[in-house]
Amino acid sequence: MFAFLTWGATTYLRLHTGKRVEREAAGKSAEDARRNLTTRIAAELATGNGTGSVNGRTTLDELFEVWVTDKVEQGALRPQSEAQYRRVWRGHGSEQVGTLSITELVTSAADAHLKTLPVRQSALLRTMLVGMFSMAVRFDVVRVNPIREAQAAPRVCAHRPGR
Repeated sequence: MFAFLTWGATTYLRLHTGKRVEREAAGKSAEDARRNLTTRIAAELATGNGTGSVNGRTTLDELFEVWVTDKVEQGALRPQSEAQYRRVWRGHGSEQVGTLSITELVTSAADAHLKTLPVRQSALLRTMLVGMFSMAVRFDVVRVNPIREAQAAPRVCAHRPGR
């Protein structure tokens, strides 16, 4: 018979809210358990719990609705712009990334998705995502806006020889 030994690591942690909580992790060795605990704590501190209607479990579809509604209520979005944003989100955002939670969309995935789109839609979707994730930062769901470093599809300029 084999006996499986599991090592544990435990620590207390002060969250961004000021609350003190105990965290633990297990591993095959003491060092493995410590490493797992460190990774878990780093991931937990990298994202916040969020406040109000936007939190760590909010999907990008839900965030889009909150964001576009907020923009309309502030008077920062014309009706035709709202309609265009909704069309672009339906066509290029909702099915592709809409079911992801806010914390699941990383820069590399957003960058790759934006580069698969036509130039105009890519630029518009990037603008929308920057605004949406700025709201997520304001609600303390993420610390930084991951879309800031993502690039829209590059414009292709027709080169005319002889000019």
